[in-house]
Amino acid sequence: MRWLRRWGCRHLRRDDNSLASEALLEWADEWQAKLPAPGVTLDRLGDGALDALAAAYAALAEHPAGFRAGRREPIPVRFGATAAAKALYALRPDACPPWDEPIRAHFGWDGSAASYRAALERASAELAEAAASAGVAVAELPALIGRPESSPPRLVDEHDWLRITRGHEPPAPEEIERWRRSTG
Repeated sequence: MRWLRRWGCRHLRRDDNSLASEALLEWADEWQAKLPAPGVTLDRLGDGALDALAAAYAALAEHPAGFRAGRREPIPVRFGATAAAKALYALRPDACPPWDEPIRAHFGWDGSAASYRAALERASAELAEAAASAGVAVAELPALIGRPESSPPRLVDEHDWLRITRGHEPPAPEEIERWRRSTG
């Protein structure tokens, strides 16, 4: 829970750690065996595995995680889209990219199971395109770009976070080539 809060899921209150942890364990008891095996990469997942991930994501996103103060009584809080995606990333980093609200909004995703599946499909397609362009396997991309500690889905998230969440567009290939020529 601390890890999720440090990664921006501040709606998961410290006061609700026991409740949220118990809910996460309950969810894991039901869903963990249905997830792809650890180490299976996103580019290797078929429709059945993508469907299972989307269903597991939706179940966790809707799961109660605690409460927030209401005027008359406490208001239930769910894990939500961001915490669910980040929890899946923590469990299956080679298959599940994390995401945040600005990324979802940019792509018109509503946080539903269908939108999470669309995010998985998009990340898989982008990784396949990058790997084909570089002439390497998807699993080799992190080392190729000097990010060996990142999983391929995390590379997609890092790119989207910089570009969408932080508003930093990468330079165009022509600009990079101009830089290369000028540094000789």
